[in-house]
Amino acid sequence: MEDEQKYNRGSEWSKWDLHVHTPFSHTSEYAGATEEEKWESFIKGLETLPKDIKVIGINDYLFLDGYKEVLKYKDAGRLENIDLILPVVEFRLKEFVGHEQLKKINYHVIFAERSILDLDKIEAQFLSCFRSSCNLDSNDVEGVTWGGVVTRESLIDLGNHIYETTPEDKRESDNPFEIGFNNISYSIDKLKECLGEIKEPNTYLKNKYIKAIGKAEWEDFRWTGSPADKKDIINNAHVVFSASLDVEQANKNIGSLNSQQANARLLHCSDAHTIKKIEDNGVAKFDFTNTNPKDLGHCFTWIKGNTSFETLRQVVVDYENRVLIQERNPSESKNSSPELFIDRMEYKQGIESHAVYFNKDINSVIGKRGAGKSVLLKHIAFNVLGEQEQPDVKKISKLQDFKIHWCDGTSENKFVEYIPQNYLSTITYEDGDDYYKRDEMLKARLFNNDLFKNADISKNEAIDSIELKINAKVKDTLSLHRQVVDTVNQLTPLGKAEDKDKAIKIKQEEINKLGKINITNEDIENQTKYSSEIESLSREIKLLDQDVQIIKNINNDNEISFITVDDEAFFGLSQTTLDLIEKQIEKLSSKEIKAYLGSLLTELTNKIKSKKARKSAVEKELSPINEKLQQNKTIEKILKEISKLDSEKKEIEKLNKFVQESNEKEAELINEVVDFYLSFKDKIDGIVQTLRDEFSHFTFITFEFTVSYDVSAYKKRFFDTYIDGRSGEHFRKFIDEKRDFSKVELIKFIKDIIDDADTAKLKTTGGDKESALVALLSCRYDIDFTKSVKYKNGERLVDFENMTGGQKAMALLDLIFNLSKSTYPIIIDQPENDIDVSGISDDLKDLILKQKERRQVIIATHSPNLLLLTDSENVIVAENEGIIIKYHNSGIEDKQIQEDIINILEGGREALKKRMQKIGINK
Repeated sequence: MEDEQKYNRGSEWSKWDLHVHTPFSHTSEYAGATEEEKWESFIKGLETLPKDIKVIGINDYLFLDGYKEVLKYKDAGRLENIDLILPVVEFRLKEFVGHEQLKKINYHVIFAERSILDLDKIEAQFLSCFRSSCNLDSNDVEGVTWGGVVTRESLIDLGNHIYETTPEDKRESDNPFEIGFNNISYSIDKLKECLGEIKEPNTYLKNKYIKAIGKAEWEDFRWTGSPADKKDIINNAHVVFSASLDVEQANKNIGSLNSQQANARLLHCSDAHTIKKIEDNGVAKFDFTNTNPKDLGHCFTWIKGNTSFETLRQVVVDYENRVLIQERNPSESKNSSPELFIDRMEYKQGIESHAVYFNKDINSVIGKRGAGKSVLLKHIAFNVLGEQEQPDVKKISKLQDFKIHWCDGTSENKFVEYIPQNYLSTITYEDGDDYYKRDEMLKARLFNNDLFKNADISKNEAIDSIELKINAKVKDTLSLHRQVVDTVNQLTPLGKAEDKDKAIKIKQEEINKLGKINITNEDIENQTKYSSEIESLSREIKLLDQDVQIIKNINNDNEISFITVDDEAFFGLSQTTLDLIEKQIEKLSSKEIKAYLGSLLTELTNKIKSKKARKSAVEKELSPINEKLQQNKTIEKILKEISKLDSEKKEIEKLNKFVQESNEKEAELINEVVDFYLSFKDKIDGIVQTLRDEFSHFTFITFEFTVSYDVSAYKKRFFDTYIDGRSGEHFRKFIDEKRDFSKVELIKFIKDIIDDADTAKLKTTGGDKESALVALLSCRYDIDFTKSVKYKNGERLVDFENMTGGQKAMALLDLIFNLSKSTYPIIIDQPENDIDVSGISDDLKDLILKQKERRQVIIATHSPNLLLLTDSENVIVAENEGIIIKYHNSGIEDKQIQEDIINILEGGREALKKRMQKIGINK
């Protein structure tokens, strides 16, 4: 901190205490047996103050004796820790005594430092104007027993007169100076007259004083007296003094004044009359850590600016930006991260080396056209970022040996956010060179934010997951459909089950006509039943034998961890066994698959044994019947025909059952596919909901996140590629109506494509059904991030497309500022080129002020509005002297900087006066 103070960085925060009494104040309580000891203790106390306290005001009521004495010490080399000492004169006002305790309002006048206003002039032009008189003789009706100019000696004289004429039981003090002072008061009009505010101006004092009123005394006066006078007295003062218990109470006082619509430009000042001391190992030391009211160092105000009276004048016109009452240094949050701030830049011009120091808040570069404003910013951008296209940064070498030093002591390349001159216009205005990059840049800015980025990642992951499920279900549906088609093809030559029943009945009647040769009806029925069962068992045993062999082959393979039921290894398995395996294999590990297949082999082997045993038993039952039947070959032949018909009937019934169950399963799969597709919008809606409440901190824009549906993607990816225009009219209507399908519609479309319906014929060049369905069911929903950006135009929200060029520029700036994760410096080159004047005064100012709260701002500008309304902490003035570019800098409160602002940004003092006169501004 001490090292930083050596260099000019413009306006910086320091503590001010403008109400300090010296040992010359009759109410002071400074330690010391003699006046000399009191003064030495007082000066040492001032020298021991916390290092942030840089400005004090010496206030010894109506006199400057104490101030002069402090200056003697300062001139002798003492008080090096104090940058500025201001003279303060304190009055008691005469009019406002309607208080129940008969207190008078304290009124203070703070004068400029002696380099601006000589002490002799304060005494001659101001203090000497105050005269007073009184009559203390009850016998002299029109007489005056005391009167004259107020001096220390005349007050002592007055005190003696009052003491002598006051009854003993009414005397409150025996100090004649105190008595005299407590009985002197002046009207507010007298004060204004002496300052040259009423009739005759006082050019010696003009703009060289600040008036302050005591808040506590003003607050005590009742509103029931004269509210107008109560308001007028405080609103006529420049600032309000308070000496509260703590900063919390001081800030409550500001709130109280605001609520009464009274002047709330409060300065927290100690009204010090003593210095607290403690004993440390027998040694008396000053204590500024646990002070009480009236102790030096107890109250203070953080004021931003250089340590000059002009800074105090800036406080009056820009209190909110210049004053903070709090314990913590307002710069502390930035001081704790020095690596994020540029300390200075160094360069050479010819043989001379130059350095420009930067403030950690706002640094405004001004200068005439071609003076070197943009040159400085371009050098910083190139030095840190190197050449790049977006935004455009090119090599520059106007300033030789250009080097940037950061506040952490390094000079390495870090990062800055750079907005070149006219950058916003070229993107946002339709005639701008880079207008086509607008959406790309806008989206890039959005996705630089983690919430947007994560929302987009979540959206894409959700889409990918749903599409994978849809694709798997489509594959299953088409596979099942193919099996149904194959089964139906098998059924066609087999005929119908009811036809088989009719044929069996006819053949049974034929047997009856031939007569029964020792063959009962039961024999005939059993022969048919047993023969059919034997044939069926033989077929099942054969399939089971085949299944056993296939499974043995699979289980002997060591690598089966990725095997699925679609693999060739399962080719030839019966549907029954395949269904059993399908239910288990997808949820088992490699080891578990082997174990399962082993147990399945055992199960199948047992089934084979069981079926062979049953076959043997049936053959035994059939044998005696066959012996009887041998006696009649005709009957035997007919019975075989009946057996065959019965077997065919059962096969037909089995296949029909498979077709029915498969159709039902296909319908279920299609329904699942449709539900997955419809979940796209629900899923993205859920993601959008998480974003809606997260972006309320923007100044001029807001977000109305919506889920959009891309009809053009449906047309391009599905309709134009797969659908034959002659048979796809009911698909086309969704292009015209710009909407998605309902659940009922989608189920029908999927079924039509699967069934090759005339209304859903696919192009022969398009691809297969699976590709068509995948294209039909791909996600066409998205979060329209770009169109979600809305400009807050009063009560109305304006779409990005419908914004004016200036609104788009402000929207982009809002995004750049608020979506950026970086807290490194932001460099902006003449943003006012892209924004109208009212936008600079209202919108851009607010954005810049918000931005400086978290990062360093370096801005080149030719707008006095932008410079002054943001209360730029550091004004850097560029001057081009032929081929030599020079920069000098300071705060707005600096007189030279004020002249530069008038000459460069306002066209000169005369031009500024003329404009103010023309539009009726006289002050």
